[in-house]
Amino acid sequence: MNNLHELEPLYFRVRGKLARLLGRESLSNPAVAICELIKNSYDADTTEVIVEFENVKLTGGYIRITDNGVGLTLDEIEKIWMTVATDEKEKQPYTEKLKRRKIGEKGVARFATEMLAHRLEIISKPENESYGYKVSINWDEYDKAPQFDKVPNQCWSFHKKKKDHGLELILSPLRESWDESKMGLLFRKIGLLTPPAQARRKGDFRIRIVAPEFPKYSRAVKSTFLQQAVFVMKANLLKDGTNIFSFKTLKGKTVTEKLSKQYRCGPLEFRMFFFYRDKGKYPFEVDIKNLRKTLDGYGGLHLYRDGFKVNLSEEDWAGLDAIRINDPSWYPSNKQVIGIIDITHDANPEIVDTTTREVIIENPAFKDLVRFIHESIEFFVSCRRKVEKKKARKPKRIPPILTPDKLRESFIDFGPAYPEVFYRPLENEINSCYASNLSNAVLLLSRKMAENLLYNLFEHKFPKEPNLRWDIHKNRPHNFSILLDNLADKKGEFSQEEQQLIEKFCMLCKPFKREANSKAHNIMEYVDNRDQLKTLKIPEIIQLALKLIEKSKQ
Repeated sequence: MNNLHELEPLYFRVRGKLARLLGRESLSNPAVAICELIKNSYDADTTEVIVEFENVKLTGGYIRITDNGVGLTLDEIEKIWMTVATDEKEKQPYTEKLKRRKIGEKGVARFATEMLAHRLEIISKPENESYGYKVSINWDEYDKAPQFDKVPNQCWSFHKKKKDHGLELILSPLRESWDESKMGLLFRKIGLLTPPAQARRKGDFRIRIVAPEFPKYSRAVKSTFLQQAVFVMKANLLKDGTNIFSFKTLKGKTVTEKLSKQYRCGPLEFRMFFFYRDKGKYPFEVDIKNLRKTLDGYGGLHLYRDGFKVNLSEEDWAGLDAIRINDPSWYPSNKQVIGIIDITHDANPEIVDTTTREVIIENPAFKDLVRFIHESIEFFVSCRRKVEKKKARKPKRIPPILTPDKLRESFIDFGPAYPEVFYRPLENEINSCYASNLSNAVLLLSRKMAENLLYNLFEHKFPKEPNLRWDIHKNRPHNFSILLDNLADKKGEFSQEEQQLIEKFCMLCKPFKREANSKAHNIMEYVDNRDQLKTLKIPEIIQLALKLIEKSKQ
């Protein structure tokens, strides 16, 4: 190539649709988007965030997020909010007033607004300033623009009192309508965004939802749930490698143990609160229905960095249910514990997230963190064995077979909608079990149906990509969890309408899958009655799967 002639250098050009790629096509659901905006408020030394919903049951309503933080000056709006991939939080990792470790370092929040609504209004009241500022952003204009940085965004100033401060975000009209399930998911995610009251770090940070259309969720997000824990286990990994374990019972009896073992994850604190799911085992009056419901929504191990929850790829990311196979009688399940692992950005620098902050990188430090958790669980099991008396469980009375009239009662009924003839006998068997009040059989057979329908969906939609449904190395179909992950990964290749169905399907499948797996692998856990089945929304899951299969054939 001796005849090379140097030309003018080439530069990357970014099209306007980058906003959509980093918004709607990067974040998994609206609840994640709102949580990112709340994190931004935390970084602004906010003590209270109010999330308001108005007319959101129909597409076109609005969401207002208001905080009482320090606000943004015009210069900060331009250099921080309006600059993509800013390094401001790397240069100033701590907030000025409350010295909080900033957590919004990936810059996801501004594009979270694109996922939620067509337009965004920013109203900023910077602290100790005489002027405030309003910025209007129309995300639809970016979709049409040839270049991302050529779209104008109107800006105004206004007089204000110096003592007024904070930021207000108005998102309207919304791209999607909201229902009880979406609001419930958001409430659970916000509830996990900061630890429950007894586990929270010092420094107030309150989050309140105002949603007149959903009175059940229109309140402050807080919890006193941990006070009911039967056992509390604490495990501290110190900087010098010292491991200090403690186990406390309801009566206040404490067992401690000290070891020395090095881990690459860095110093941390792990607290685990254990609960029974059987009312008869509590020495005090307890609302067992609410307790179970809370554990179903919040149970498991949760990782917090600088006081904020870290997103992880799997609900059972630490493999709690896997090690439980050793002895289900004593090892806790994700439905029996709330575990809180506290790390910091400075003390645990090797535990890092991906760019979108939706998955943590499973490097050696993270694997050591999981190993330390397993060691802590072993200590918990040893202590629990010593303080609990083994009681023989009375055999559960098998309900009588119901009369022929009762056998007509159906749990699911989709008739000819199934993609294959094999589903009709399975449906009949599910309905027979339901009518006979054999709730556990209904749950496990329904899981089998949902998993196979998802397999059929991949067959119809992606016939040339068998790896989406088939494990080539093990020569068998992928399990339910992998099929769900593959569906989420492929969501962008479906139509907009289908994407909404997929989001709903995946959201409903998470608690359903968790419950079915728990009951299948542990003989001591069972569904008490048919009312528990109703909370899992199984008919809705089957219907969504059938809708997706039908649309994939068109």
